[in-house]
Amino acid sequence: MAMDTINSILVPAEHRYGRLTQAFCWFGLVFFSGFSLLFIGRFFLGLGG
Repeated sequence: MAMDTINSILVPAEHRYGRLTQAFCWFGLVFFSGFSLLFIGRFFLGLGG
């Protein structure tokens, strides 16, 4: 949500995220989504052991 806000037209272009920061944001979203799915699968569904 913060990434959408900071990259909107409401924020001047010089204050928006650069490409590297956007890449880190997307990497973090993918990483934590995957980790959450593994957590749910392991502890709530009993998968993996």
